Amino acid sequence: MKKLIGILLVALLLTGCAATNAATGDDGESDNIDVPTTVVTSKNIDLSTFSGTVEIANAGTYTLTGTLSDGGVLVTAPKDTDVTLILSNADITNGTGAAIYATKCNLTVTLADGTANTLTDGGANYVYAKTDKEEPCAALFAKNNMTVNGTGALTVNAGFRNGIHAKDDLVIDGGVITVYAVKKGLKGGDTLTVNGGDINITQSYEGIESETVTITGGKINIVSSDDGINAAGESGTYTINISGGDISILAGGDGLDSNGALNISGGRVVSIIGENSHGDEALDADGSINITGGTVIFGGVSTGIPSSTASTQSYVVVQNAAAGAEITVRSDGAVLASYTPNAALRYVAISAPAITAGTSYDIYVNGVLSATATGGVGGTGMGGGFGDRPNGGNGGFGGGTRPDFNGEIPDFNGETPDFGDRPAPPDGNFGGGTRNGRGEPIPSAPPV
Repeated sequence: MKKLIGILLVALLLTGCAATNAATGDDGESDNIDVPTTVVTSKNIDLSTFSGTVEIANAGTYTLTGTLSDGGVLVTAPKDTDVTLILSNADITNGTGAAIYATKCNLTVTLADGTANTLTDGGANYVYAKTDKEEPCAALFAKNNMTVNGTGALTVNAGFRNGIHAKDDLVIDGGVITVYAVKKGLKGGDTLTVNGGDINITQSYEGIESETVTITGGKINIVSSDDGINAAGESGTYTINISGGDISILAGGDGLDSNGALNISGGRVVSIIGENSHGDEALDADGSINITGGTVIFGGVSTGIPSSTASTQSYVVVQNAAAGAEITVRSDGAVLASYTPNAALRYVAISAPAITAGTSYDIYVNGVLSATATGGVGGTGMGGGFGDRPNGGNGGFGGGTRPDFNGEIPDFNGETPDFGDRPAPPDGNFGGGTRNGRGEPIPSAPPV
């Protein structure tokens, strides 16, 4: 009998025990999560052996494998402690809430090399775990800070609201990440930083949002029905800083939109906005737009010419760019920048380090000299046109290669991208979503 009791005690330590989580952490705030959980202390967790909510209550590093098809992972370790979840071929679907929810701790999600992982929320059946705070509101949610790293793959199906959301700081350092979201693809509270990784936000209302957005590296592709990258919030201080990376945006609203300053000092940025982005710009800021480096290509129905004299980099603009027509900016035969739109665009502005204000440049279309254009200064108008014989414009941006949304911007059969009438922002519930409540993927086509 004593031997049997000992075996049972060991089993409980490894797999946990059923409990209702209503604990109060050392920060004085109750979790107030009235759901049955299985508290797990083992560092290696095979999710396929559980049903319902799996709870991790202590700091440390945990490896998650297997499929949990009817529950989520709840991390209740104390505030300011660190929890690392290594996802190693983990597939988590929570039919009524978040796939992973960290209530207090600093969370790191590591995508193990060579693995494919999936997180799916409850979509139309989503219920807030903390109704007084409307939390969590994402398939992968952290109340505090969150870092995503590693070299594995992660697919996030967010049919309720946001894809990956940290209420304080969100950092993406690596991983091959695909996000389908009803509202925000990636959401940070105070800051959102991308240092690396391959991020593909195939559908969203807004692709990336935080009060401060910083991009130093990585590859980012965004399709959004409203703004592609947005600096906004409640602090009153907002900035987008891009110093590296390869960024492609196809937006139904503004491409890059800062409620403060927009600073680009490096990397490659392609920002294209759709035909019905009325009143929107490919580059937009309430403060200054400062281009001091990198390759920036932006356009569509409008552009948004840099307004700040702090911009040290000039641009050229062409109009009515035909789908599939390679536009090349040359000086004395040397190629300074080139771009091939996959859809017809009213305007294309091209900026590169070698383009200077007041200098005349040759504009080639499919290898044929078509016009000349003069490098512009912020605030100058856009002239010329791309008809049978394209003409260069005054001002405009240049450089780079064609946008890359899984190889190219979706083909619109030669037409300027048309998102239809832009939808109103979702209400505070977001329960209806645009996808069914369980794991059915959102289409990867541009939103309508």
